[in-house]
Amino acid sequence: MEINYMIKSETLLKLKGEISKGVTLIKKCIEEKKPILIRHHSDADGFCAGLALERAILPLIHETHTREREAWFSYSRKPNMAPYYSYDDANKDLSYFLSEKGNYEYKKPLVILLDNGSSDEDVLALKKLKIYDVKTIVIDHHPISKNTEGLMDIHINPHSLGNDYDFSAGMLCAEMAKILNPKTEGCAFIAAVSAYADKVRSIEKEDYVKLCLKEGYTESFLKTFAEALDFEASSLGYCDSRQLMDDFFGRDKEKQKEIIAMLKEVVLKKKNDALISAKKYSHISRMERMNLVIIPMAAISFRGEFPHFGKIVGMMHDFVAESEKKPTVSIGLSDSMITFRGTPDSTLDTAKIITSLKHKFPHAQVQGGGHAKAGSVKFIPAAYEEIKEFVLQKIRE
Repeated sequence: MEINYMIKSETLLKLKGEISKGVTLIKKCIEEKKPILIRHHSDADGFCAGLALERAILPLIHETHTREREAWFSYSRKPNMAPYYSYDDANKDLSYFLSEKGNYEYKKPLVILLDNGSSDEDVLALKKLKIYDVKTIVIDHHPISKNTEGLMDIHINPHSLGNDYDFSAGMLCAEMAKILNPKTEGCAFIAAVSAYADKVRSIEKEDYVKLCLKEGYTESFLKTFAEALDFEASSLGYCDSRQLMDDFFGRDKEKQKEIIAMLKEVVLKKKNDALISAKKYSHISRMERMNLVIIPMAAISFRGEFPHFGKIVGMMHDFVAESEKKPTVSIGLSDSMITFRGTPDSTLDTAKIITSLKHKFPHAQVQGGGHAKAGSVKFIPAAYEEIKEFVLQKIRE
């Protein structure tokens, strides 16, 4: 298969084999009229990833299926609120597919997991799909757990190459969409928005932005769009919202313009209000080699409302890091969760802290994941004080 990427990238070249396998499997499932389900995280990067593949897949399905109802059954996209593919979601998906056995000639589905699927939290759901012989493609950019080995058919992830944060899931899926269906429009835009939303730092991100500038976009619009998408994704939650998302991403340019203009001030105010509270009540320990920012999340925000915990921690973290130009680690505290952020020059390693917590506090039911410099851990509320003190000690060390 001939593969032409939108940009030049050593990472993409090294992932060429798995990307080719993924494209081939998707095309085969479309040709054989097998159901395809896309599952993605319900955040800006997840929606970018899902929308990119949706734009490529749907026209191919409609070319293959002669009846509208068959085409409708052959594809679906569902966001998941958790940053992983949960066992609950796997059971819901399997229940849906198996319930259709009596209505159609049953064909085993293809499940495509985007912006999740690589962690320990995904293992149980992946095992359940495997028991039912469901084909699975994972396209992710989070650290890979050894426990997921052999549980998916295709795994496209820069971490398999030792890369840390070159790519977001949306960037990877934008490239796959263009290969899968060269007529797919807006792929560079989706990649750039995804990169801004997930704070990717790489040459590849800058190359996608340059492509967008050639298409007439501005960096200011890309950033504003990414912020608005983050808000929209937070509002939509479990809803796939195909029509709303199509308009949001520019099918109707006038509606897109009105929506982005409407949300711009709303998002800015909500973020500013949250940051004012964070500045007021956070504690900054200015140590010799680093700053430690402690943010009492449960006391300064509303659970379930925008901006979410991780966003507020990120904003406060960026404020301190940029104003003091010093290695900075920030932690957001709530009664059953701690969110981590670290500057690239900090020694924060979220995975190591979570591993230590699981070993030290087996009674705390510790779960968590993310990237080395950005992640979260959750635990039972009864263990809050001992977990908090252990984490602070580890970071100060």
